Amino acid sequence: MEKLRTYKDFSTLAVEMERAGAWATAEAAWQRAAIVARKSENEEWALNRQKMCAHYVKNPSRRPEVKHG
Repeated sequence: MEKLRTYKDFSTLAVEMERAGAWATAEAAWQRAAIVARKSENEEWALNRQKMCAHYVKNPSRRPEVKHG
């Protein structure tokens, strides 16, 4: 597997993890995306997504239904 380095790399992984319902992994990927972001709006977006994922990790009953297929 290729090493993740850019905002796009980490944000793409985070989105895939959200779609799979892997909220803790998505949270970590968004955190890393925020760190490597070059644009302030990307950093802000990533931090907001990270907070959302953290909320779902702490409150499983509030998680959206994951649609497979």
